[in-house]
Amino acid sequence: MINKPYLSMKHVITEIVSVVIAVLNLLFVIIMINVRHVDLMAEIHLDREYDFGSLASLLVMAVIFLIGTFFTIVANHFLPGKLYRTPFKINPEKNDIVMYYLTLGTSINMLEVAIWVCILSAIWTFKVEALQIPSVILLLAVAVPTSLFFTIMAYRHNK
Repeated sequence: MINKPYLSMKHVITEIVSVVIAVLNLLFVIIMINVRHVDLMAEIHLDREYDFGSLASLLVMAVIFLIGTFFTIVANHFLPGKLYRTPFKINPEKNDIVMYYLTLGTSINMLEVAIWVCILSAIWTFKVEALQIPSVILLLAVAVPTSLFFTIMAYRHNK
């Protein structure tokens, strides 16, 4: 499964946990569709009128996220590292350590987004609309520093 020298068990563990969370989210959505026969809040207008949609629309989000998770794993393991866009030129002698940090950052970001998708599915399912914007802010507050940290670590090890 690990076919690149810079991929480690840390990558594999975060990827496996991300897939498990994505599958659990899909199962949660399927169960909630069958248990809660309610509509999902789909849109709020300026005059605070709500439009409602089917709870099954969450199923589409869960399936798309699961497919995206698999594509991210495939990209980490099978696509060439040259496809990563970095704000610095990678030193060929330090390629493995730089790619270690870049791919690990991607894997951890994928895990963070997986957790957020589960939280957002629960928020939408139970119509806790007051938590929608804070959940997005929390995701950004966690994912952006994580991305910056791993990019800075890659840059430091590139010298």
